[in-house]
Amino acid sequence: MLAAAAGLMQDPDEDVRQAVNKLDGVSIHLLRFGAENMADPEAVDAVRQAYHLRGWKHLATTTNAGGPLHNGTTDVWL
Repeated sequence: MLAAAAGLMQDPDEDVRQAVNKLDGVSIHLLRFGAENMADPEAVDAVRQAYHLRGWKHLATTTNAGGPLHNGTTDVWL
């Protein structure tokens, strides 16, 4: 499925095409910590550190104030 999706990309550069060709899956994790807007900063940092130690690369962090799914912070890792 990922290879088929890569074939639909409009003129990706070679680096992007190589990265997509090496993918073997996509995973999404939704983590909730306690009451709404009450995430324990130490717990969140522990999760981020665990991803980092396992070789994941952090791409971006955004804050969603009042979105339809959650109020909080979103991290994107590759």
